[in-house]
Amino acid sequence: CLSLRQSVCFAWMDVSLCVNGCLIVRGWMSHCAWMDVSLCVDGCLIVRGWMYHCAWMDVSLCVDGCLNVRGWMSHCAWIDVSLCVDGCLIVRGWMSHCAWMDVSLCVDGCLIVRGWMSHCAWMDVSLCVD
Repeated sequence: CLSLRQSVCFAWMDVSLCVNGCLIVRGWMSHCAWMDVSLCVDGCLIVRGWMYHCAWMDVSLCVDGCLNVRGWMSHCAWIDVSLCVDGCLIVRGWMSHCAWMDVSLCVDGCLIVRGWMSHCAWMDVSLCVD
C-alpha cells in the first residue's frame, strides 16, 4: 500500500492505494467516530461509518447489481436494505438475534412479509399477482 496520512491533534485522515486494487480513504476523530471509503477493482464502492463502536452504517454499491445499505446499533439491532437488478427491493431488520422481519417487493409481482421470533414462531404473508 502507498499511504498518505495527515493528522491534526486528535483527528486524522489516511489515504491508501493498495496492490489489491483498492483505494481507501479513512478518517478518525478522537477514536470515537470514523468513516471508511473504499473503491475496489472487484466492483464495489463501500462507505462505512462508525460511532463509538456501537453504531455504524455500511453502504455498498457493487457490480453484481445490488445497492446495499446496512446499519447496526450496539450489535443487537440492525437493518439491511438491498435493491438488486433482479427486481427485488428487500428490507430486513434484526433485533437481538431473536427477532427479525423481512419485507420483499419483487418485479415478479409478489409482496412478501416474513417475521421470526426466537426461532420458535414466525409469520409469512405473500401477496402475488398470480
